[in-house]
Amino acid sequence: MKGKQLVSLILLFSVFFICVVPFGSAADYIIIVRPREGQIFTVGNNLISWEPPEDLKSVKIDLYKNRQLRKNLDMYTKNDGEYIWHINRTTDHFVDGDDYQIKITGIAGSVISGMSSRFSIVMGRLPFKLTDANVIAIVIGFVVLLALIVLFYERKTHKIKRWRERVKASIRKRKRIKKYKRIIKERNNN
Repeated sequence: MKGKQLVSLILLFSVFFICVVPFGSAADYIIIVRPREGQIFTVGNNLISWEPPEDLKSVKIDLYKNRQLRKNLDMYTKNDGEYIWHINRTTDHFVDGDDYQIKITGIAGSVISGMSSRFSIVMGRLPFKLTDANVIAIVIGFVVLLALIVLFYERKTHKIKRWRERVKASIRKRKRIKKYKRIIKERNNN
């Protein structure tokens, strides 16, 4: 019975090492720290970071969407564990999505690489394309709005001017009435 227990124990440890302990050493792949699973990258500066293997001097960084190469971010960058990626709204035409990944690969004959977890890119674009017709419509709308504001202002200032004229006329009328009352009073006293 002890022989069967020994064989069972050996099989159990074999299965443990096959299933739990990964093949290869940590130097066989690059561990990408950022972007993390579900992280959102937006227009502007975004940090990509990894644990740099000591034996690599430089790496290349690629962007994948749905497991297909979308763009090479940098063909040759120093293996210092950080890369600032600037997403530009006007030149980078990425589709919003949550299936992007970063792949970092060692350069100079190395097969060492690492793939990030899936993350999102949100460009925050306008909900319409700016075509010539849209630009013309926007300009016309702005001119009409400006014209309405000017008309409203002129109407208000015209009303204010008329109100001032009425007040001045009323004041003049009161002065005349006071003057006539004074004249009548002086005549009655004489």
